[in-house]
Amino acid sequence: MRSLSLVLGGCCLSLLTACVYSPMPETGNASDVEPAPPPPTLEQTGSTCDAGQLDATGRDFDEAQVEELKRASGARHVRVLRPGDAATMDYRIDRLNIRLDDNDRISALGCG
Repeated sequence: MRSLSLVLGGCCLSLLTACVYSPMPETGNASDVEPAPPPPTLEQTGSTCDAGQLDATGRDFDEAQVEELKRASGARHVRVLRPGDAATMDYRIDRLNIRLDDNDRISALGCG
């Protein structure tokens, strides 16, 4: 019984030491840190996507179309999304999204 109380006491003591306040060491002056650069502008990226001029919705999709659609839209990157695919929510002005249906037909074209 005594050993059980020692074990429980030791566990409680170790848990309590985790709650002790310990100040963070100072790393220097805030004025010593360089500010982050501004985000790129449209002029700096040099490439934007324009899917409005593309007329491929309803067509059967094959990988050979990727370069053609990329060139026609002016996009720098292409992402093909099938039903159930995971996709990031980041918006990229230079990316063409090709959305396909269950039959591998192009259901939508958009930028972002």
